[in-house]
Amino acid sequence: MRHAAGQLATELGRPPTVRAIASVVRSIGYTNKDALSGALLVAGWDAGGGGQIFGVPIGGALVPQPWATDGSGSTYIWGYLDAHYRDGLTRAEAEGLVITSLALAVSTDGSSGGMARLVTVTKDGPERRVVAGDRMPLYSGAVEAEGGGDGLVVV
Repeated sequence: MRHAAGQLATELGRPPTVRAIASVVRSIGYTNKDALSGALLVAGWDAGGGGQIFGVPIGGALVPQPWATDGSGSTYIWGYLDAHYRDGLTRAEAEGLVITSLALAVSTDGSSGGMARLVTVTKDGPERRVVAGDRMPLYSGAVEAEGGGDGLVVV
């Protein structure tokens, strides 16, 4: 994808918009629909649109969304995100919502992992942060791993 984004930037003579990158992703997925099977999320920041998220489902649509979730635990937390997301969240509130959502997914879905790798994208670029498993909130059905450690055990 970085190669395609780089090519597009060269053609345009400027960095492409998030929508343009999402359109390239959609085109690649749809053109190769017989060889690829997967929905994708494209998110980023550009001067024209600010922070944006686009869902690119398997059928080749391009869907702007206020928030998005995907992966094995996403079905468990969809309702929580729908109920708690609102326009105008501060950065701290948005990151807290993501961490809580991931912790809920981890407590229900054994394939969701035991930590959060957060990437917050702003006009200044991406900022990465890792929240270790022992720093994630615990929810019903989740217990700390014996002897401490960095993980959670889902029961």
